[in-house]
Parts: sequence; C-alpha cells; structure tokens
Amino acid sequence: MSAFGAVLDRLPVALASACLMAIVARSNRLTLKDRDRALLDRAQALRWGSNGQHRAWAWGEGAAVLLLHGWGGGAAQMGPLAEAIADAGFKAIAVDLHGHGQSPGRRISFSRMVEDVRTATRQLAPQAAAWVGHSAGGMALMAARGDQDAPAYVTLNTPLWPYPPLRAIARRVAPSQAILDECARRFCRQFDSDAPAVQAGSLHQHRGQGRLLVVQDQADDQVDPADAQRISATWPDAQVVTTEALGHHKVLWDAAVHQAVVGFLRAQAAQSPVR
Repeated sequence: MSAFGAVLDRLPVALASACLMAIVARSNRLTLKDRDRALLDRAQALRWGSNGQHRAWAWGEGAAVLLLHGWGGGAAQMGPLAEAIADAGFKAIAVDLHGHGQSPGRRISFSRMVEDVRTATRQLAPQAAAWVGHSAGGMALMAARGDQDAPAYVTLNTPLWPYPPLRAIARRVAPSQAILDECARRFCRQFDSDAPAVQAGSLHQHRGQGRLLVVQDQADDQVDPADAQRISATWPDAQVVTTEALGHHKVLWDAAVHQAVVGFLRAQAAQSPVR
C-alpha cells in the first residue's frame, strides 16, 4: 500500500472515495505529436457545444460518422481511422469531448462524456450513419443511445463497465477494497444506473435497432479481451474482430482494423442508407 493509500484508509470510506474520484476527474490532456497535428491540419475544423467553444474535425463528404475518443484521449487519436472512413465515402467527424484536446474544461466524467455524445450528435451529425468509439468513448456512445440512435455502432477496445480507472487507482494508490468498491459504485452512477446492472453489461444491451461491430486486441493492457465476447453477447448478430499485439491505442492506427471498420460501415450503409 502507498503512503497516500494508508492515509485514505484512515478516512471514512465515503470521504476517501470522494477524494479519489476528484483526483481521477482532473483533466490530463493528450500531448499532440507532429503526426497528430498533420492529421488535424488536413481536416475541416468545427465547433460545437452551447457556446461553440468545443472542437471537432471533419474529413470527407457523405453520410456522417461520429468518432469518439476515450478517457484522457482526443480527436487526433481518431484521425487515422477517420481518414480511412472518409476515403470510403463518408464524412468522418472526430470530436474533442469536454476537458479533452482543444475543448474547454478542467474536469471530466463519464456522465459528461455521455452528455457530449448527445450534444455533438445533435449539432454535428443529427443523421449519423454510425457512431464509433474507442475505450471509454465506446461506453459513452452506448450509454448515449436513445432518441438519437444510429444504424450502426463500432466499439474499439471498449470495456464492459468502467473498471479501467479502478485498476489504475488500485495500482497507483492501493486503497482498501471497501474504498475501491465505493469508487466503482460512483463510476457506475455516472451512467445513471446501479453498479450490479452496469457490471453485468447494461450499458451495451441491444435496444431494438442498429448493428454492432466489436474490435478488441488480445494484448490490451487496460481492457479485458474477454469483454468483446461479453459485449457481443448482448446484441443479435454482433460481429467481433480480434487483433493481436496492438495494445490499447495502436489499434486506432492499424490498416487491417481500418479495413474491417470500413467494410462494416459500407455494408450497413447499403442496408440502411442515411440521407
């Protein structure tokens, strides 16, 4: 146990978990590399949000596909896949969610990510052909379904429930199990649900329409690869693509993954064309 973990264990569980949740919620923005800037330079810059202060980038023309990064990520991470989708005849729109990338905000949460998916869809892609999400972005898009459903969904290295930040807390701080359990309950409540339901896969449950492609790498060090089968089991005829040795982030740059996603989107567009 770390020294900080020992201090936390002397506090009431509710207070200790609240302290950890506040630390995890601090925005830690992705540092852009030259290749990331080049990707964004090739795109059309967009603005969204209540005051137009949030940022997004679009590549190509055609039916809109909304791309969502994960916790601590950014639109630039989705750029390589966005360009591949644009080359296939779609308009690929990657957003910087609140507290990420070039969008404002000092705090991040799953509940805000879900809200942002709905707002960005309404303002940038109201007739979206598909939603594509990496990691926590995949959970957010699944939770955001409702009045703004899309014909197709793609998740990449997405967990069944929000346990990755819990693993990070356990690894770095090593608080008591009671504190970790309370943090888990708080994370799950950010999806307007109780922990048992979320942990059982309620975020991903099929809701009557849409097709799903699940992409999962076997060397992912943040997401249990078995979650791909657990998620796909909640959908009729879900497709699963398994990759090897790419890890959690390189899956976004892989040409074979791009080909699989584009093929899925083309097939769904042919069956459910979006005007």
